[in-house]
Amino acid sequence: MFGSIGMPLVDPVLFSRMLKHRGSYVDTIKGADISLTTVSRLPGRIFKDPELMVAYTGSPSVEGKQISMAADLAELYALGKLDAPDAVNGHYCIALIDIPKQQIRFLRDNIGVNTLYVTRIGRGLAFCTEYKCLRALPGFDRSIDLEAIKGFERTGWVPSGLTFFSQ
Repeated sequence: MFGSIGMPLVDPVLFSRMLKHRGSYVDTIKGADISLTTVSRLPGRIFKDPELMVAYTGSPSVEGKQISMAADLAELYALGKLDAPDAVNGHYCIALIDIPKQQIRFLRDNIGVNTLYVTRIGRGLAFCTEYKCLRALPGFDRSIDLEAIKGFERTGWVPSGLTFFSQ
């Protein structure tokens, strides 16, 4: 999954090629200043109506029911069933963009099987399930966070809230 908000729109074909190992179904939604792309083995991982945009990867479940379509997540969001921190189980990454509220909400599994990387570039926001997509964006700051790298060398984990990139 790749998304950008408040940035010059990027070519979704470039990012779908970078994520092609994730499957053959490519879905893209473009708004005025919002772009979402998913690449997966199954269709239906992206949804848009006038008030909400949803994209997800992995295999989430809510209330014991396996989610197979982004439209199901949109319905659960509208019903308030995604509000609790532990409402979603499984291995997943979800982006919910509430257009009237001008809010974006990210949910991902606690173990980190499905990663999500987020960065600000200028006044915009970009997010992706893989670093390589963010590094391909014009203006991405490649400054290294030496403390994060040292923490990884000591423990095998990057300290909470940090990445190898300082920004």
